[in-house]
Amino acid sequence: MKTRRAGAALVLTGAAVAQIGCSLILDLKDRTDTWGGGGAGGGGSPPACVPHESNAPVADVCGIFVSSSLGADKAGSGSKAHPFKTLAAATVAAGKAKLPVFACAETFTEPVKIASEVAIFGGLDCTKAWAYDATTKSKLTALSDQIPLTLSQTATSVQIFDFTIQAADAMLDGGSSIAVIAVQMTASCTRCDLISGDAKKGRDGTTPTENVGPTISGNDPLIRGNNGVDACASTTQSLGGDPKDNQLCPAANGGPLGGNGGYGAVPSGGAGSAYPESEQTALGGSGQTFDPSWTCIVAGGANGHKGQNAADGGGAVGMFALGKLDAHGLTGASGMTGFDAKPGQGGGGGGGAKGKAGCAGASGGGGGAGGCGGHGGTGGKAGGASIALVSLGATLVLDAVTIALGTGGAGGGGGDGQFGGLGGYAGTPGLGNSGTLSGCQGGNGGPGGIGGKGGGGRGGHAIGIAVNLGATPDIKGVTFTNPGTPGPGGKGGPMNDGDPGVQANVQLFP
Repeated sequence: MKTRRAGAALVLTGAAVAQIGCSLILDLKDRTDTWGGGGAGGGGSPPACVPHESNAPVADVCGIFVSSSLGADKAGSGSKAHPFKTLAAATVAAGKAKLPVFACAETFTEPVKIASEVAIFGGLDCTKAWAYDATTKSKLTALSDQIPLTLSQTATSVQIFDFTIQAADAMLDGGSSIAVIAVQMTASCTRCDLISGDAKKGRDGTTPTENVGPTISGNDPLIRGNNGVDACASTTQSLGGDPKDNQLCPAANGGPLGGNGGYGAVPSGGAGSAYPESEQTALGGSGQTFDPSWTCIVAGGANGHKGQNAADGGGAVGMFALGKLDAHGLTGASGMTGFDAKPGQGGGGGGGAKGKAGCAGASGGGGGAGGCGGHGGTGGKAGGASIALVSLGATLVLDAVTIALGTGGAGGGGGDGQFGGLGGYAGTPGLGNSGTLSGCQGGNGGPGGIGGKGGGGRGGHAIGIAVNLGATPDIKGVTFTNPGTPGPGGKGGPMNDGDPGVQANVQLFP
Protein backbone atom coordinates (compact mmCIF):
# COMPACT_ATOMS: atom_id res chain seq x y z
CA MET A 1 0.00 0.00 0.00
CA LYS A 2 1.37 3.38 -1.02
CA THR A 3 1.16 6.33 1.29
CA ARG A 4 2.68 9.77 1.62
CA ARG A 5 2.69 12.33 4.38
CA ALA A 6 1.83 16.04 4.37
CA GLY A 7 2.88 17.59 7.66
CA ALA A 8 1.82 15.27 10.48
CA ALA A 9 -1.20 13.83 8.69
CA LEU A 10 -1.29 10.80 6.40
CA VAL A 11 -2.58 11.34 2.88
CA LEU A 12 -3.76 8.24 1.03
CA THR A 13 -3.04 8.17 -2.66
CA GLY A 14 -5.42 6.63 -5.20
CA ALA A 15 -3.54 3.33 -5.08
CA ALA A 16 -3.82 3.23 -1.31
CA VAL A 17 -7.54 3.93 -1.36
CA ALA A 18 -8.04 0.99 -3.73
CA GLN A 19 -6.64 -1.37 -1.12
CA ILE A 20 -8.81 -0.22 1.78
CA GLY A 21 -10.65 -3.09 3.40
CA CYS A 22 -13.47 -3.19 5.91
CA SER A 23 -13.03 -2.54 9.66
CA LEU A 24 -11.81 0.86 8.54
CA ILE A 25 -9.44 2.23 11.18
CA LEU A 26 -8.62 5.91 10.83
CA ASP A 27 -5.79 6.06 13.33
CA LEU A 28 -3.74 7.63 10.55
CA LYS A 29 -1.11 9.14 12.79
CA ASP A 30 0.05 5.70 13.95
CA ARG A 31 -0.95 3.36 11.10
CA THR A 32 0.76 3.68 7.75
CA ASP A 33 0.33 0.10 6.51
CA THR A 34 -3.31 -0.76 5.70
CA TRP A 35 -6.82 0.29 6.63
CA GLY A 36 -8.26 -2.99 7.69
CA GLY A 37 -7.90 -6.68 7.56
CA GLY A 38 -9.78 -9.67 6.34
CA GLY A 39 -13.34 -8.84 7.34
CA ALA A 40 -15.40 -8.92 10.47
CA GLY A 41 -14.44 -12.45 11.32
CA GLY A 42 -10.91 -12.27 10.03
CA GLY A 43 -9.44 -14.35 7.23
CA GLY A 44 -10.82 -14.83 3.72
CA SER A 45 -11.68 -12.07 1.27
CA PRO A 46 -12.74 -8.78 2.91
CA PRO A 47 -16.22 -7.42 2.27
CA ALA A 48 -16.53 -4.55 -0.26
CA CYS A 49 -15.67 -1.51 1.83
CA VAL A 50 -14.37 0.79 -0.90
CA PRO A 51 -17.47 1.66 -2.92
CA HIS A 52 -15.83 2.87 -6.11
CA GLU A 53 -13.66 -0.25 -6.32
CA SER A 54 -16.56 -2.69 -6.47
CA ASN A 55 -20.02 -3.06 -7.97
CA ALA A 56 -21.12 -4.97 -4.88
CA PRO A 57 -23.13 -3.34 -2.08
CA VAL A 58 -21.08 -1.97 0.79
CA ALA A 59 -21.01 -4.42 3.67
CA ASP A 60 -22.77 -3.47 6.90
CA VAL A 61 -19.59 -4.03 8.93
CA CYS A 62 -17.63 -1.48 6.91
CA GLY A 63 -18.67 1.70 8.69
CA ILE A 64 -21.37 4.26 9.50
CA PHE A 65 -24.27 4.79 7.09
CA VAL A 66 -26.31 7.96 6.50
CA SER A 67 -29.44 8.73 4.47
CA SER A 68 -31.39 12.00 4.52
CA SER A 69 -34.57 10.19 3.39
CA LEU A 70 -34.36 6.96 5.39
CA GLY A 71 -32.37 7.86 8.48
CA ALA A 72 -32.98 9.03 12.03
CA ASP A 73 -30.39 10.53 14.37
CA LYS A 74 -30.77 8.44 17.52
CA ALA A 75 -28.82 6.01 19.65
CA GLY A 76 -28.05 2.82 17.78
CA SER A 77 -28.24 4.47 14.38
CA GLY A 78 -25.60 4.06 11.74
CA SER A 79 -26.33 0.63 10.29
CA LYS A 80 -27.67 0.07 6.78
CA ALA A 81 -31.04 -0.80 8.25
CA HIS A 82 -31.07 2.21 10.59
CA PRO A 83 -28.83 4.91 9.07
CA PHE A 84 -28.23 8.33 10.49
CA LYS A 85 -30.25 11.12 8.96
CA THR A 86 -27.63 13.89 9.01
CA LEU A 87 -24.01 13.96 7.97
CA ALA A 88 -23.18 15.93 11.11
CA ALA A 89 -24.36 13.10 13.37
CA ALA A 90 -22.81 10.43 11.16
CA THR A 91 -19.36 12.04 11.11
CA VAL A 92 -19.34 12.48 14.90
CA ALA A 93 -20.18 8.79 15.36
CA ALA A 94 -17.64 7.77 12.74
CA GLY A 95 -14.90 9.79 14.40
CA LYS A 96 -15.52 8.09 17.73
CA ALA A 97 -15.67 4.61 16.17
CA LYS A 98 -12.76 5.27 13.79
CA LEU A 99 -14.86 4.14 10.87
CA PRO A 100 -15.72 5.69 7.50
CA VAL A 101 -19.06 7.22 6.55
CA PHE A 102 -21.12 5.91 3.63
CA ALA A 103 -23.72 8.35 2.26
CA CYS A 104 -26.67 7.76 -0.05
CA ALA A 105 -26.70 9.72 -3.29
CA GLU A 106 -29.16 12.21 -1.81
CA THR A 107 -29.15 15.85 -0.77
CA PHE A 108 -28.14 16.73 2.77
CA THR A 109 -29.14 20.29 3.70
CA GLU A 110 -27.15 21.19 6.81
CA PRO A 111 -23.96 22.98 7.81
CA VAL A 112 -21.46 20.29 8.76
CA LYS A 113 -18.41 20.91 10.94
CA ILE A 114 -15.99 18.00 11.15
CA ALA A 115 -13.64 17.91 14.12
CA SER A 116 -12.09 14.41 13.87
CA GLU A 117 -10.39 12.23 11.27
CA VAL A 118 -12.84 10.61 8.93
CA ALA A 119 -13.34 9.37 5.38
CA ILE A 120 -16.70 10.04 3.69
CA PHE A 121 -17.85 8.05 0.68
CA GLY A 122 -20.78 9.34 -1.38
CA GLY A 123 -22.61 8.24 -4.50
CA LEU A 124 -24.27 5.13 -3.02
CA ASP A 125 -27.63 3.90 -4.33
CA CYS A 126 -29.70 3.13 -1.25
CA THR A 127 -32.35 1.43 -3.36
CA LYS A 128 -29.75 -1.15 -4.40
CA ALA A 129 -28.43 -2.21 -1.01
CA TRP A 130 -25.95 0.72 -0.86
CA ALA A 131 -24.03 -0.14 -4.02
CA TYR A 132 -21.86 2.49 -5.68
CA ASP A 133 -23.33 4.40 -8.64
CA ALA A 134 -20.64 6.16 -10.65
CA THR A 135 -23.22 8.28 -12.48
CA THR A 136 -24.32 10.23 -9.42
CA LYS A 137 -23.01 11.92 -6.31
CA SER A 138 -24.17 12.72 -2.81
CA LYS A 139 -24.86 16.41 -2.28
CA LEU A 140 -24.19 18.60 0.74
CA THR A 141 -25.67 22.07 0.86
CA ALA A 142 -26.93 24.47 3.52
CA LEU A 143 -29.22 27.45 3.93
CA SER A 144 -28.25 30.91 2.72
CA ASP A 145 -25.37 32.52 4.61
CA GLN A 146 -24.25 29.17 6.00
CA ILE A 147 -21.07 27.30 5.03
CA PRO A 148 -21.96 23.71 4.07
CA LEU A 149 -18.66 22.14 5.16
CA THR A 150 -16.06 23.32 7.69
CA LEU A 151 -13.05 21.13 8.45
CA SER A 152 -11.51 22.18 11.75
CA GLN A 153 -7.91 21.90 12.85
CA THR A 154 -8.69 18.99 15.17
CA ALA A 155 -9.92 16.93 12.23
CA THR A 156 -6.28 16.47 11.18
CA SER A 157 -7.24 14.53 8.01
CA VAL A 158 -10.53 14.26 6.13
CA GLN A 159 -11.07 12.41 2.86
CA ILE A 160 -14.17 12.93 0.75
CA PHE A 161 -15.24 10.93 -2.29
CA ASP A 162 -18.05 11.46 -4.80
CA PHE A 163 -19.71 14.53 -3.32
CA THR A 164 -21.16 17.77 -4.61
CA ILE A 165 -20.73 20.51 -2.01
CA GLN A 166 -22.74 23.58 -2.92
CA ALA A 167 -23.24 26.87 -1.07
CA ALA A 168 -26.54 28.70 -1.50
CA ASP A 169 -26.81 32.28 -2.71
CA ALA A 170 -26.23 34.79 0.09
CA MET A 171 -29.16 36.77 1.47
CA LEU A 172 -27.63 39.06 4.11
CA ASP A 173 -26.12 42.41 3.11
CA GLY A 174 -22.49 41.81 2.22
CA GLY A 175 -22.96 38.06 2.68
CA SER A 176 -20.60 35.59 0.99
CA SER A 177 -21.30 32.22 -0.56
CA ILE A 178 -18.54 29.77 0.46
CA ALA A 179 -18.76 26.01 -0.02
CA VAL A 180 -15.85 24.64 2.07
CA ILE A 181 -13.42 25.98 4.69
CA ALA A 182 -10.41 23.86 5.74
CA VAL A 183 -8.36 24.98 8.76
CA GLN A 184 -4.78 23.74 9.34
CA MET A 185 -5.40 20.11 8.42
CA THR A 186 -5.15 17.79 5.42
CA ALA A 187 -8.20 17.59 3.18
CA SER A 188 -8.53 15.40 0.11
CA CYS A 189 -11.41 15.51 -2.36
CA THR A 190 -11.81 12.92 -5.07
CA ARG A 191 -14.50 13.22 -7.75
CA CYS A 192 -16.03 16.21 -5.99
CA ASP A 193 -17.85 19.25 -7.33
CA LEU A 194 -17.36 22.42 -5.28
CA ILE A 195 -19.89 25.12 -6.11
CA SER A 196 -20.40 28.58 -4.63
CA GLY A 197 -23.42 30.75 -5.28
CA ASP A 198 -24.00 34.46 -5.77
CA ALA A 199 -22.86 36.84 -3.04
CA LYS A 200 -24.73 39.91 -1.82
CA LYS A 201 -24.10 43.62 -2.26
CA GLY A 202 -22.37 45.40 0.61
CA ARG A 203 -24.35 47.85 2.70
CA ASP A 204 -24.16 51.49 1.67
CA GLY A 205 -22.61 53.98 4.04
CA THR A 206 -24.82 56.36 5.98
CA THR A 207 -25.06 60.07 6.63
CA PRO A 208 -24.51 60.87 10.34
CA THR A 209 -27.51 62.04 12.33
CA GLU A 210 -25.77 63.77 15.25
CA ASN A 211 -27.41 67.10 16.00
CA VAL A 212 -25.15 69.81 14.62
CA GLY A 213 -28.10 72.14 14.09
CA PRO A 214 -28.63 72.06 10.30
CA THR A 215 -32.37 72.61 10.73
CA ILE A 216 -32.57 75.08 13.60
CA SER A 217 -33.22 78.75 12.91
CA GLY A 218 -30.52 81.38 13.15
CA ASN A 219 -32.69 82.96 15.85
CA ASP A 220 -32.42 79.91 18.07
CA PRO A 221 -31.06 80.96 21.48
CA LEU A 222 -28.39 78.26 21.18
CA ILE A 223 -26.61 80.14 18.42
CA ARG A 224 -28.04 83.67 18.25
CA GLY A 225 -25.68 86.43 19.41
CA ASN A 226 -26.20 88.02 22.82
CA ASN A 227 -27.84 91.43 22.94
CA GLY A 228 -26.24 94.72 23.91
CA VAL A 229 -27.42 97.08 26.68
CA ASP A 230 -29.38 100.31 26.14
CA ALA A 231 -27.82 103.68 26.91
CA CYS A 232 -28.10 105.08 30.45
CA ALA A 233 -28.56 101.61 31.97
CA SER A 234 -25.39 102.49 33.85
CA THR A 235 -23.79 105.74 34.85
CA THR A 236 -20.29 104.54 33.89
CA GLN A 237 -20.12 101.58 31.50
CA SER A 238 -22.47 99.08 29.85
CA LEU A 239 -20.94 95.80 28.67
CA GLY A 240 -21.63 94.55 25.18
CA GLY A 241 -23.23 91.26 24.27
CA ASP A 242 -21.18 88.35 25.65
CA PRO A 243 -19.33 85.96 23.33
CA LYS A 244 -21.64 83.23 22.01
CA ASP A 245 -20.51 79.60 22.13
CA ASN A 246 -22.37 77.14 19.95
CA GLN A 247 -23.06 74.37 22.47
CA LEU A 248 -23.99 71.93 19.72
CA CYS A 249 -20.35 71.72 18.75
CA PRO A 250 -18.00 72.60 21.63
CA ALA A 251 -14.31 73.20 21.29
CA ALA A 252 -13.65 69.63 20.11
CA ASN A 253 -15.17 70.62 16.78
CA GLY A 254 -13.77 74.12 16.60
CA GLY A 255 -15.71 76.12 19.18
CA PRO A 256 -17.21 78.65 16.72
CA LEU A 257 -17.59 81.61 19.09
CA GLY A 258 -19.42 84.77 18.18
CA GLY A 259 -17.52 87.93 19.15
CA ASN A 260 -18.58 90.05 22.08
CA GLY A 261 -20.09 93.46 21.48
CA GLY A 262 -18.18 96.60 22.30
CA TYR A 263 -18.88 98.29 25.63
CA GLY A 264 -20.68 101.60 25.96
CA ALA A 265 -19.08 104.18 28.27
CA VAL A 266 -19.31 107.90 29.00
CA PRO A 267 -16.19 109.14 27.18
CA SER A 268 -16.19 106.60 24.31
CA GLY A 269 -17.48 103.28 23.06
CA GLY A 270 -15.42 100.10 22.84
CA ALA A 271 -14.69 97.98 19.78
CA GLY A 272 -16.35 94.63 19.24
CA SER A 273 -14.19 91.51 19.33
CA ALA A 274 -13.70 88.38 17.25
CA TYR A 275 -12.70 84.91 18.51
CA PRO A 276 -10.10 83.69 18.05
CA GLU A 277 -8.65 86.97 16.81
CA SER A 278 -5.61 85.26 15.24
CA GLU A 279 -7.81 83.25 12.87
CA GLN A 280 -10.70 85.63 12.32
CA THR A 281 -11.44 87.70 9.25
CA ALA A 282 -14.91 88.51 10.63
CA LEU A 283 -13.62 91.36 12.76
CA GLY A 284 -15.50 93.29 15.38
CA GLY A 285 -16.74 96.81 14.72
CA SER A 286 -14.91 99.88 15.99
CA GLY A 287 -16.20 101.79 19.01
CA GLN A 288 -17.39 105.42 18.89
CA THR A 289 -14.81 107.91 20.07
CA PHE A 290 -14.83 111.57 19.05
CA ASP A 291 -15.35 110.94 15.36
CA PRO A 292 -18.56 112.77 14.37
CA SER A 293 -18.83 110.58 11.25
CA TRP A 294 -18.98 107.30 13.23
CA THR A 295 -21.88 105.11 12.05
CA CYS A 296 -22.80 101.47 12.31
CA ILE A 297 -22.33 101.11 8.57
CA VAL A 298 -18.64 100.80 9.28
CA ALA A 299 -18.74 99.91 12.97
CA GLY A 300 -21.00 96.87 12.79
CA GLY A 301 -19.49 93.42 13.32
CA ALA A 302 -18.54 91.51 10.16
CA ASN A 303 -20.32 88.31 9.21
CA GLY A 304 -18.47 85.03 9.70
CA HIS A 305 -17.37 82.94 6.74
CA LYS A 306 -18.73 79.50 5.90
CA GLY A 307 -16.69 76.62 7.29
CA GLN A 308 -14.50 74.66 4.88
CA ASN A 309 -16.02 71.52 3.43
CA ALA A 310 -14.27 68.30 4.42
CA ALA A 311 -12.30 65.84 2.33
CA ASP A 312 -13.92 62.59 1.24
CA GLY A 313 -12.94 59.23 2.72
CA GLY A 314 -10.78 56.92 0.64
CA GLY A 315 -12.20 53.95 -1.19
CA ALA A 316 -11.19 50.34 -0.43
CA VAL A 317 -8.45 49.80 -2.99
CA GLY A 318 -5.29 47.77 -3.55
CA MET A 319 -3.89 44.47 -2.34
CA PHE A 320 -4.27 45.43 1.32
CA ALA A 321 -8.00 45.76 0.70
CA LEU A 322 -8.47 42.12 -0.32
CA GLY A 323 -10.12 41.41 3.02
CA LYS A 324 -9.38 39.00 5.85
CA LEU A 325 -9.93 35.25 5.76
CA ASP A 326 -10.73 33.29 8.92
CA ALA A 327 -12.71 30.25 9.99
CA HIS A 328 -15.94 32.21 9.60
CA GLY A 329 -15.25 33.18 6.00
CA LEU A 330 -14.18 36.49 4.50
CA THR A 331 -14.41 39.95 6.02
CA GLY A 332 -14.17 42.37 3.12
CA ALA A 333 -12.67 45.85 3.10
CA SER A 334 -14.92 48.85 3.70
CA GLY A 335 -14.42 52.37 2.45
CA MET A 336 -13.11 54.99 4.84
CA THR A 337 -15.35 57.42 6.68
CA GLY A 338 -15.36 60.96 5.30
CA PHE A 339 -13.66 63.68 7.31
CA ASP A 340 -15.51 66.15 9.51
CA ALA A 341 -15.92 69.67 8.14
CA LYS A 342 -14.77 72.89 9.76
CA PRO A 343 -17.30 75.01 11.66
CA GLY A 344 -18.36 78.39 10.38
CA GLN A 345 -16.76 81.55 11.75
CA GLY A 346 -18.52 83.36 14.49
CA GLY A 347 -19.66 86.89 13.64
CA GLY A 348 -17.71 89.87 14.97
CA GLY A 349 -19.18 91.90 17.79
CA GLY A 350 -20.69 95.32 17.06
CA GLY A 351 -19.02 98.53 18.25
CA GLY A 352 -20.27 100.38 21.34
CA ALA A 353 -21.39 104.03 21.42
CA LYS A 354 -20.15 106.80 23.72
CA GLY A 355 -22.48 108.26 26.29
CA LYS A 356 -22.81 111.55 28.17
CA ALA A 357 -22.39 112.73 31.71
CA GLY A 358 -24.07 110.27 34.07
CA CYS A 359 -25.18 108.07 31.17
CA ALA A 360 -23.12 105.19 29.76
CA GLY A 361 -23.40 104.74 25.99
CA ALA A 362 -25.31 101.89 24.37
CA SER A 363 -23.20 98.75 23.95
CA GLY A 364 -22.83 96.69 20.79
CA GLY A 365 -24.60 93.41 20.06
CA GLY A 366 -22.63 90.18 20.14
CA GLY A 367 -21.85 88.24 16.98
CA GLY A 368 -23.79 85.09 16.17
CA ALA A 369 -22.07 81.76 16.78
CA GLY A 370 -20.67 79.91 13.81
CA GLY A 371 -22.51 76.82 12.63
CA CYS A 372 -21.10 73.38 13.44
CA GLY A 373 -19.22 71.51 10.76
CA GLY A 374 -20.97 68.46 9.31
CA HIS A 375 -19.66 65.00 10.11
CA GLY A 376 -18.32 62.73 7.39
CA GLY A 377 -20.42 59.97 5.87
CA THR A 378 -19.48 56.39 6.70
CA GLY A 379 -17.75 54.22 4.13
CA GLY A 380 -19.55 51.63 2.07
CA LYS A 381 -19.19 48.01 3.16
CA ALA A 382 -17.55 45.35 1.04
CA GLY A 383 -19.57 43.14 -1.24
CA GLY A 384 -19.71 39.47 -0.34
CA ALA A 385 -17.49 36.96 -2.14
CA SER A 386 -18.22 33.80 -4.09
CA ILE A 387 -15.54 31.28 -3.03
CA ALA A 388 -15.59 27.52 -3.55
CA LEU A 389 -12.80 26.53 -1.13
CA VAL A 390 -11.02 28.47 1.63
CA SER A 391 -7.69 27.06 2.87
CA LEU A 392 -6.38 28.42 6.16
CA GLY A 393 -3.02 26.73 6.43
CA ALA A 394 -4.48 23.47 5.12
CA THR A 395 -2.88 20.88 2.84
CA LEU A 396 -5.20 20.17 -0.10
CA VAL A 397 -5.18 17.04 -2.24
CA LEU A 398 -7.60 17.48 -5.15
CA ASP A 399 -8.30 14.80 -7.74
CA ALA A 400 -11.02 14.96 -10.41
CA VAL A 401 -12.50 18.05 -8.76
CA THR A 402 -14.61 20.66 -10.54
CA ILE A 403 -15.09 24.20 -9.26
CA ALA A 404 -17.87 26.57 -10.30
CA LEU A 405 -18.39 30.07 -8.96
CA GLY A 406 -21.17 32.62 -8.81
CA THR A 407 -21.10 36.41 -8.79
CA GLY A 408 -19.42 38.59 -6.20
CA GLY A 409 -21.54 41.26 -4.55
CA ALA A 410 -21.13 44.92 -5.44
CA GLY A 411 -19.37 47.12 -2.91
CA GLY A 412 -21.54 49.51 -0.96
CA GLY A 413 -21.51 53.19 -1.83
CA GLY A 414 -20.15 55.75 0.61
CA GLY A 415 -22.63 57.75 2.68
CA ASP A 416 -23.02 61.44 1.97
CA GLY A 417 -21.47 63.88 4.38
CA GLN A 418 -23.68 65.77 6.78
CA PHE A 419 -24.64 69.35 6.06
CA GLY A 420 -23.16 71.86 8.47
CA GLY A 421 -25.29 73.78 10.93
CA LEU A 422 -26.56 77.28 10.30
CA GLY A 423 -24.78 80.23 11.85
CA GLY A 424 -26.56 82.30 14.47
CA TYR A 425 -27.97 85.72 13.76
CA ALA A 426 -26.29 88.70 15.36
CA GLY A 427 -27.38 90.01 18.73
CA THR A 428 -29.41 93.23 18.95
CA PRO A 429 -27.43 96.34 19.97
CA GLY A 430 -28.44 98.60 22.81
CA LEU A 431 -30.60 101.63 21.95
CA GLY A 432 -29.41 105.20 22.33
CA ASN A 433 -30.97 107.84 24.56
CA SER A 434 -31.47 111.52 24.08
CA GLY A 435 -28.20 112.89 22.78
CA THR A 436 -26.54 109.46 22.30
CA LEU A 437 -26.39 106.97 19.47
CA SER A 438 -27.39 103.33 19.51
CA GLY A 439 -24.72 100.67 19.64
CA CYS A 440 -23.96 98.62 16.51
CA GLN A 441 -25.18 95.19 15.56
CA GLY A 442 -22.82 92.25 15.53
CA GLY A 443 -22.20 90.02 12.51
CA ASN A 444 -24.03 86.83 11.69
CA GLY A 445 -22.22 83.53 12.23
CA GLY A 446 -21.20 81.59 9.15
CA PRO A 447 -22.66 78.15 8.42
CA GLY A 448 -20.59 75.03 9.01
CA GLY A 449 -19.02 73.16 6.13
CA ILE A 450 -20.32 69.92 4.64
CA GLY A 451 -18.79 66.65 5.87
CA GLY A 452 -16.87 64.47 3.43
CA LYS A 453 -18.49 61.59 1.58
CA GLY A 454 -17.54 58.08 2.65
CA GLY A 455 -15.37 55.96 0.38
CA GLY A 456 -16.72 53.07 -1.66
CA GLY A 457 -16.45 49.50 -0.37
CA ARG A 458 -14.51 46.78 -2.20
CA GLY A 459 -16.43 44.69 -4.68
CA GLY A 460 -16.86 41.02 -3.82
CA HIS A 461 -14.42 38.44 -5.19
CA ALA A 462 -15.02 35.39 -7.36
CA ILE A 463 -12.28 32.96 -6.30
CA GLY A 464 -11.99 29.23 -6.80
CA ILE A 465 -9.52 28.54 -3.98
CA ALA A 466 -8.68 31.30 -1.47
CA VAL A 467 -5.49 30.58 0.48
CA ASN A 468 -4.08 32.07 3.67
CA LEU A 469 -1.21 30.79 5.85
CA GLY A 470 -0.35 27.92 3.57
CA ALA A 471 1.22 26.79 0.34
CA THR A 472 -0.51 27.24 -2.98
CA PRO A 473 -2.36 23.98 -3.72
CA ASP A 474 -1.64 21.76 -6.70
CA ILE A 475 -4.59 22.29 -9.08
CA LYS A 476 -3.64 19.76 -11.76
CA GLY A 477 -6.63 17.68 -10.72
CA VAL A 478 -9.03 20.63 -10.77
CA THR A 479 -11.26 21.82 -13.60
CA PHE A 480 -12.65 25.34 -13.25
CA THR A 481 -15.97 25.10 -15.06
CA ASN A 482 -17.27 28.59 -14.25
CA PRO A 483 -14.81 31.34 -13.29
CA GLY A 484 -17.53 33.54 -11.80
CA THR A 485 -17.86 37.32 -11.97
CA PRO A 486 -16.39 39.76 -9.43
CA GLY A 487 -18.59 42.53 -8.04
CA PRO A 488 -18.00 46.19 -8.92
CA GLY A 489 -16.59 48.56 -6.34
CA GLY A 490 -18.87 50.91 -4.43
CA LYS A 491 -19.15 54.56 -5.37
CA GLY A 492 -17.42 57.18 -3.27
CA GLY A 493 -16.46 60.79 -3.86
CA PRO A 494 -14.33 61.75 -6.89
CA MET A 495 -11.37 59.34 -7.12
CA ASN A 496 -12.58 57.43 -4.06
CA ASP A 497 -14.55 54.51 -5.49
CA GLY A 498 -13.78 51.05 -4.15
CA ASP A 499 -11.92 48.58 -6.34
CA PRO A 500 -13.85 45.79 -8.03
CA GLY A 501 -13.44 42.32 -6.61
CA VAL A 502 -10.79 39.87 -7.75
CA GLN A 503 -11.49 37.04 -10.18
CA ALA A 504 -9.00 34.20 -9.81
CA ASN A 505 -8.78 30.43 -9.82
CA VAL A 506 -6.39 30.61 -6.85
CA GLN A 507 -5.80 33.74 -4.75
CA LEU A 508 -3.35 34.20 -1.89
CA PHE A 509 -4.42 36.49 0.94
CA PRO A 510 -1.98 38.42 3.15
